[in-house]
Amino acid sequence: MDRTAVNLRSYFRVVVSISEPVQMNFRLEGRTYPYIYASVHDISVGGAGVVLAIPQNVPEGQYVTDGRLVLPEIEPISFEGYIKWRHNRRVGIEFIRMPESIGRLIFQFVIRREREMIKEAARNNLQPSSYC
Repeated sequence: MDRTAVNLRSYFRVVVSISEPVQMNFRLEGRTYPYIYASVHDISVGGAGVVLAIPQNVPEGQYVTDGRLVLPEIEPISFEGYIKWRHNRRVGIEFIRMPESIGRLIFQFVIRREREMIKEAARNNLQPSSYC
């Protein structure tokens, strides 16, 4: 089997609901301009796929600092990470040094969202699709 065709993600991730959006902002290490704002498309305990609010130069491998993730019904979460990939305004961020307590909050959000997706799929007689 061609290993490049296999999804080797370590964490289960879900697509964020349009009716319950998740926002984040962050800075890039060594940059002096203001925060970069983004909408979260998908999320896991290990990271998030986001869409930048406006096009910006966000190079792969860049260290993310002063991150703030706003999940529904949860206090804003601080994070650090790295830019793992970029395609136009879509960016993948890997979380690093995430305290276990914060990881649990994200995990609880992911599980709650997965349950919502299963209920939605059942109502529409479809299979849930949570992988990106």
